[in-house]
Amino acid sequence: YYETMNCPSGLIYNAATDRCEKRKNPDAICDREQPCMNGGQCYQTGKTAYKCTCNGAWTGERCETQLSSCATNPCGP
Repeated sequence: YYETMNCPSGLIYNAATDRCEKRKNPDAICDREQPCMNGGQCYQTGKTAYKCTCNGAWTGERCETQLSSCATNPCGP
């Protein structure tokens, strides 16, 4: 027995993660190169351009630089 997963438009079912995910586009720079590091989210802004949105503890063009502990948890007045 197995059930068919129906995903919203533009998403496909990934059996490995048991989730609906964005359809991969081999021509899209975010899917092809996966430039954002440390869990950052990639958004394509042009044919060969992208922008990374970093998770809380990371910064930089590709989320490659860890923020200091004082930046994420201020150390005094």
